Amino acid sequence: MQYLQLSSTRVTNAGLSYLRGLTGLRVLWLYDTHVNDTGLVHLQGLTGLRVLNLRSTLVSQSGVDALQRALPQCEIRRAWK
Repeated sequence: MQYLQLSSTRVTNAGLSYLRGLTGLRVLWLYDTHVNDTGLVHLQGLTGLRVLNLRSTLVSQSGVDALQRALPQCEIRRAWK
């Protein structure tokens, strides 16, 4: 699986732990979910991730910064440009 769309779903921080084994995942959309900084820990091992959409979530800028350090190759979209 390379693309996963979970936007506008009831995905939880704990639910993100099930993504850990998806090393081939390239694009993940979490737009309009209740995910916060706690859930981002589960994404740190997704080294193949290239695009992550976190718009309209509860993720803070410091959470984004920490994940960006873990996944420098990933474009993390949080704010509208």
